[in-house]
Amino acid sequence: MKKIEIYEPSYLCPSCSKQIDFFENTIREMKRDSLRRPQILEEGGLGDDLHQVVFEGGRMARILCPCKATRKSKEPATGKRKAARKSVTP
Repeated sequence: MKKIEIYEPSYLCPSCSKQIDFFENTIREMKRDSLRRPQILEEGGLGDDLHQVVFEGGRMARILCPCKATRKSKEPATGKRKAARKSVTP
């Protein structure tokens, strides 16, 4: 899927078609700083469904969509645990 930059501070997620908006100055700073090293800009708000925009080489490289991310199960492991060994001194 192709990443889409609608207008400089707005991006469209190719996975879920959500529009992500930022301030123009923030985008300019991220593009400038990404010339030295990759920068990640996270969508503001609360919750686990926040998108991240990755900047590399002075431009937007990709959008990390939480809808596509696989999440670890919070169920406890069913395997047996080995008892911890303690050294006994006589």
